[in-house]
Amino acid sequence: MIVIDSLGYADLGFRNDKEIDTPNLDALADRGLKLERYYVHTACSPSRAALMTGRYAHHTGVHDSFEASSNLAVESDEVFLSEQLKDAGYATHMIGKWHLGHHKWEYLPTYRGFDSFYGFLTDGGCYYMGRSTGNFKTYRFWFHYLEMKAPKCNVESCVRIPWEAQNQYSTENLSNKAVQAISRHAESFSDKPLFLYLAYQGVAAGFPQPNQVPPHFAEPYAKRIKSPTRRQFAAMLSALDQGIGNVTHALQLNGFNEDNTLIIISTDTGGPVDTEDAVGSSNQPLRGGRHSLFEGGVRGTAFLAGYGVSTKNRSVYKGLMHIADWFATIADVAGFPIKSSKRLDSLSHWTHLSGSALDATSAVRSEVVLGNVSESYGTGFAMIVDEQGTKDESATAGPKQWKIVAGSAGYPFTWSDSNPQPHQREKGYQPPSSKSCKHGYCLYELLSDPYEQNDLATDPAYTNVLANLRTKLHAELETSHTIVPDCTKAPVEKYEQHVVHVWYPYCDDTSHSTFPTIPI
Repeated sequence: MIVIDSLGYADLGFRNDKEIDTPNLDALADRGLKLERYYVHTACSPSRAALMTGRYAHHTGVHDSFEASSNLAVESDEVFLSEQLKDAGYATHMIGKWHLGHHKWEYLPTYRGFDSFYGFLTDGGCYYMGRSTGNFKTYRFWFHYLEMKAPKCNVESCVRIPWEAQNQYSTENLSNKAVQAISRHAESFSDKPLFLYLAYQGVAAGFPQPNQVPPHFAEPYAKRIKSPTRRQFAAMLSALDQGIGNVTHALQLNGFNEDNTLIIISTDTGGPVDTEDAVGSSNQPLRGGRHSLFEGGVRGTAFLAGYGVSTKNRSVYKGLMHIADWFATIADVAGFPIKSSKRLDSLSHWTHLSGSALDATSAVRSEVVLGNVSESYGTGFAMIVDEQGTKDESATAGPKQWKIVAGSAGYPFTWSDSNPQPHQREKGYQPPSSKSCKHGYCLYELLSDPYEQNDLATDPAYTNVLANLRTKLHAELETSHTIVPDCTKAPVEKYEQHVVHVWYPYCDDTSHSTFPTIPI
């Protein structure tokens, strides 16, 4: 399972006429199935929580990305996909961005089903220095990498600060660690199936350094792409594509092939455009971007290839799907029963993806809850509902893909620019005001209006449609949950001699004052 951070809808080569060179990702997409109607939440933590729990953001209570100092985490009574796979006999390893809570040990990856973890705990930061942005207001640039070598272990023998990561480019470092994990598994645990979760920092914005990628990756775009922002982004994406190529090559070398290995690629949000974290991505021709409920913010790029995937007479899967659906879908692939006392929103698409569905025309789901706008970018909540429509000649006749928004769809609300220029991420930055829906609601019909140009909420022809959708939306809102901090302690950095300030589970008392620093 590979998650690419904040990948825009039009960023990969197969969607932008090869403007950006992504041959490895394009090859995977070409030999597999592209997910045409795939949705995510508006920010990192909500989508990643949905992936791991099989539950929408308004049910996990993870409504926005966690700040490093928020004392928030996905609650410990949520069952993670990694826990289910471990119980089913899988070796489970995670590499990359966690961003699901780190102020207590119980919230870290090896306490939530992973056998090992190498990566960073917070939202992101410097691509080279390994330091997180922490909090825009306080600018805590603390080192945020951690390595954990055993499940549920927090002593020095199995936890270390990999300080050497501060001198390595994040994308290459994480790719190399994934290659090593694959090789180790093939050598030592060949009797167990493998679940590898690789969550890249790329291609999100990195701060505070201006250059976010080694220069040689940018050279091919010197004359091809005019925008310096888009040019740097293209270089970042090319570096990531090369890394994924190295990972897939390692899989092949170690006996993981299309007959026994399923590869899933997914973004966690739409591409950020015209916001302080914009880095040159594009969602053309969709409206909006990361943080907003417009299609550019929540319609994600995803595809899968390999074991069991049926591409007979098709290259695209047109079923409505949400990132939370991977939980049930992977459970079907792995053949284990889901064990959870909570209501799951995840639905399995495996019979349709594998071509074994008795009725391939039947839809797995007809509704998706998109959740809320990212904090500071507006106040809104949205869902998509597919309906067959009436059989007359009225405006509601025929199949419909309705999208209802309560409040505001948020910011950005414009369409992607072909020459993106992001705002500078500065202390005190305030995004432009979002546009509220007239009379409290917006209504779009995505089948006829995929770019959300026509708000139908005030059109009398759609009064009944709006009323019915409002009822559905408010029924979902009534099931909303919000998590609260379970620790009042202010963040205190762990000292490490090579990097000094280090993020760690600061709410838990520990018996040691420093982490070991000897490279493994």
